[in-house]
Amino acid sequence: PCDAPALAAVQLRNGIAAQFALIDGNGSPLRPWYFVTHDNKLVALTVHDAVQTEQSLEAIVQSLVFGQIVESGGEEMAALQAARQTLATTLDIHPYALQMESIVSTDWPDSCLGVHSPEVMCAAVTTPGYAVTLSWQGQFYQVNSNADGTQVAQVPVTGAPTGGISLTWEAENRCHLAIVQPANGVQTGFCDGPLTTYPFSSDTSDTVAQLDALIAPLAPFYGETPLGTLNVNGSGTAFAGATQQRQIAEMARWLTETAIAGRSSAADQLIFSWHREGGIAGFCDDLAVYRTGLAQATSCQGTALTTTLSEEQLTQLYDWLDTLSSFDITQRDPAGAADAMTLTLLFQGNGHNPAIAAQQQEIRDFAGMLYNGLTAPSGQQLKTGRPVS
Repeated sequence: PCDAPALAAVQLRNGIAAQFALIDGNGSPLRPWYFVTHDNKLVALTVHDAVQTEQSLEAIVQSLVFGQIVESGGEEMAALQAARQTLATTLDIHPYALQMESIVSTDWPDSCLGVHSPEVMCAAVTTPGYAVTLSWQGQFYQVNSNADGTQVAQVPVTGAPTGGISLTWEAENRCHLAIVQPANGVQTGFCDGPLTTYPFSSDTSDTVAQLDALIAPLAPFYGETPLGTLNVNGSGTAFAGATQQRQIAEMARWLTETAIAGRSSAADQLIFSWHREGGIAGFCDDLAVYRTGLAQATSCQGTALTTTLSEEQLTQLYDWLDTLSSFDITQRDPAGAADAMTLTLLFQGNGHNPAIAAQQQEIRDFAGMLYNGLTAPSGQQLKTGRPVS
């Protein structure tokens, strides 16, 4: 019987604990082995190199990382490999030192895969592809690709600080920049000039907390929104869709404006307000819905309830906001009716299309269902809150 080899504990470069031993067998020369435990499995590594056995093995194990394996192959694998190679070249590391965090199928809005620069013209054609998130040494990176990996674009993340966002937009023929950090406030000014630092307005703490919760799980990304170019430097791996990107941009813009003013103005963010009164039950209800995704229901009895809209609800609201022009309507039941009720809707749109009767009714129905769902006793998403200033 042979003696058990002596194992020495070692720490590999990527923070992986391992054990090292010199082992022979049947009279063969001693050979170096590394042993690593991962997911309750023992991984043993050695190399057959008669000239530089130990040096060759050392080079291999020091680049060891554990990640996910994409087993579907085909286009998804091609996109991942192209993204891995592109980022590895940028970072000057081995492609397999990068850990794959996620790969999400998506439709990019243009031929530039959603990543733009002043020097490149982008064709406005929907391009199927993937958003690939990779990590190295605790930093997350996103690389966008087309469907088969023949075109890739690395998402720049340097515009925003870690855990924060940047938003740039054009106004009065000047480029404006806002850098928003939930922990530190706002820096804003012209893109080519000095930035001024402002603390958040004291009455926007709920929105700051909501923004922080939104961006924390996201992978870094760069996207175009109706409000401007958005760069989020999140620390997670989740992919932000178009609606969530828009919501983050709306929050960032509003927090910037209120920080400069020193107070909030919810009216500037209002999409619509809805009022109902009368009826046998004696209704006296109000609902206000804002671009940041906040909805607040109030009643004449002093009740105030708030919630955050779902992604599906926000998608519909942003579509109405961007396509329809402003309108206000009042609907009254015939005078003298015992249960006569009055409904009033004020809608503040950015679009140029007048809302037809059917669209106005859609928004009224949306408001009524949202109010009833928000104030229902059995609702699980409700929370009491102070009125929006």
